Amino acid sequence: MYVQPDHRRGGLGKRLVTRFTSWAREEGADLAEVTAYAGNADAIRFCERSGS
Repeated sequence: MYVQPDHRRGGLGKRLVTRFTSWAREEGADLAEVTAYAGNADAIRFCERSGS
């Protein structure tokens, strides 16, 4: 998932994660994994805040 910089800090990433995980559960998924490059501090913070 990628949110362009102009659209960040408005909750869009959180909404995308919420919608995706809801859809995945409806489709029978039991697990979702998240990865982020070690040098991508913004992505790591996002994952930590969202519980991903």
